[in-house]
Amino acid sequence: MEQADQFPDTIKYKGWQFNVIQTHISGSKDLQKISEKTKIKVLPEMVFGGNELLVSNKQGLKMKFSTVEALCKCPSASTVKVKMADKWSTKMEKMGLKDCGLNFDWTYSTEYTGCVEKDEDKNEKSDKSFIQESNEEIDMKMLMRQERILWFKDILLYEDELADNGLSKLDIKIRVMPSCFLIRLRFFLRVDGVIVRIKDTRYFHDFSKSYVLKDSQHREDSFEDLRKKRIGNDLIFNNPEAVARLITLRNSNISKILIDSS
Repeated sequence: MEQADQFPDTIKYKGWQFNVIQTHISGSKDLQKISEKTKIKVLPEMVFGGNELLVSNKQGLKMKFSTVEALCKCPSASTVKVKMADKWSTKMEKMGLKDCGLNFDWTYSTEYTGCVEKDEDKNEKSDKSFIQESNEEIDMKMLMRQERILWFKDILLYEDELADNGLSKLDIKIRVMPSCFLIRLRFFLRVDGVIVRIKDTRYFHDFSKSYVLKDSQHREDSFEDLRKKRIGNDLIFNNPEAVARLITLRNSNISKILIDSS
């Protein structure tokens, strides 16, 4: 596959516009603003606060994916505990957050699946009636075809090594082909010796159809359960693509986003 930086930041194709904003890692001033907006006192080690993916079409459908919105969707607390929890207490005490304790989601396991809306100037409806539950699955055969990639981007939103206890990472990948496009928003969590969690949200559109499919999946297993599956090497836990095929699907939700709901 071609490198993402070989493609321009914007492309227009078949009535759709795809635009990416990728900036440098957020500095102290930006981090302070993000902390105030998200109400997260201890942000991930690497935050790319200006990074966004914007997808829209001429019918007024808009899909937006941004770092700050994702952090706003982090829970207020985490159920994941580690043996090194005292490291976090020390870290926050040094930052002047002694009274904070661990009363925030230190794994940054966001519930964010992107923002989808219709342009009110072009559509009378401002509710979410254009989004419907569905049982239709993403056409994997279409995605596996040997097609030319017209546009591809790989966008990192945030990342944290959890005080050397693992990895928390949120990123987006998008590819546009002649017949369709696919967006994958992935949250990956590995807490060493404890848990592996993957939250994937995919948006798929066949250009010959009048809707976009949204498929959200939550996969999760403990290290103990994964080892029972006789995985030979723990190094596989460092590879999100490989481990995603092994861990248990806990929840799945498919919806159909109507392009023209009038």
